[in-house]
Amino acid sequence: MTTALQLGRKVTTERDDGTIISETFYDERVAAGAVAAIELHNSDLDPITVKELWERYHRYHAKIRMKPDTLRVYERQMAPILQELADVMIDDVGDQAAKYFKRRVRSGEIKGLLPAMRTLSAVMGVAVKWGYIDENPVSLAKLLTAALLGDQSNQSK
Repeated sequence: MTTALQLGRKVTTERDDGTIISETFYDERVAAGAVAAIELHNSDLDPITVKELWERYHRYHAKIRMKPDTLRVYERQMAPILQELADVMIDDVGDQAAKYFKRRVRSGEIKGLLPAMRTLSAVMGVAVKWGYIDENPVSLAKLLTAALLGDQSNQSK
């Protein structure tokens, strides 16, 4: 499928799986990246790992939409997440991220943890937009709730 875009006009595209994508583009670089991303995702909606999602996010979203300095911050914040969760399927990332979050908090390794989790949440949000998953399993509210409920259930035993 090839999609032509006019800058400043709303574009609605239907992917092969029936998902509707609608967005307005004001920059040629962003529009070109959006077309590439739509075409990429038409061909592959199979379950993927966090590492594979990050690679697609980096190539088809971040490099196109972010300023270089912002991109470097995202890369730096994702590094420890990828060390820990790279091979986790994105369907399972919520539980694994909650365990990682709790472990880091308990060990006192909290420097940079919240920005890293916000970055992971942003990446997972794009996975929702792209149709890989139905909802973002890594929102900070979910992580904090899981951490607090986990501690309360252990204390009551």
